[in-house]
Amino acid sequence: MWNRVPEWIADILKQAAGVLLAISPLLNSGIRDLVVKKFQLSFDKALENRKAINDRKNYISKTRFDKEFETYQVLSEKQISLVYDCGESVIRARGNYENGEECEGFFEQFSVHLNDADIWLKRYAPFISKQIFEKYRTLDRKATQLLKLSFVRFQARDMGGNFNFNGQQYTRESSLKVIETMQKEISILSDDIIEYVREYLNSLDVMNG
Repeated sequence: MWNRVPEWIADILKQAAGVLLAISPLLNSGIRDLVVKKFQLSFDKALENRKAINDRKNYISKTRFDKEFETYQVLSEKQISLVYDCGESVIRARGNYENGEECEGFFEQFSVHLNDADIWLKRYAPFISKQIFEKYRTLDRKATQLLKLSFVRFQARDMGGNFNFNGQQYTRESSLKVIETMQKEISILSDDIIEYVREYLNSLDVMNG
């Protein structure tokens, strides 16, 4: 019998059966029926509790877990590079791009990181949840907008800092505030993604064998 049911159910049944066998000779039929009912209620409660735990778990093989872990590790590394680039963009904007040649190199690197993150996200898109994919894509889009605005602002540094971007007029001060706000939003979104992925991975119950 025990080979046909999950191990945790078998354990409960074994314990209940053992207790009943031990005390049944000492009880009359009425009391024995009452004890059986109490065991049944306890068993039903155990089943409910176990089901509640199971509903919060996703059972996967260790091979699949290792692959998913590797996937999110790669995506996280790509995204965190963008988050750091966004923070660096704010620092350079506040310094009004003091070293122009160095700033050009930074923007080129930022662009490479964006392209790299986009390629890897699309590569892994079929293998991650839609919710996590959308969160990563939103971060990429925000980072792209921050890069574009920062680069246009950089190009206008010798013209008083006034420029037009996406149909809107900016000054040096107003564009800096927008860049700072965008960077904060990206940082918050990054923290949200990290927590979301952590909770998802913690919800996985790895089956060995």
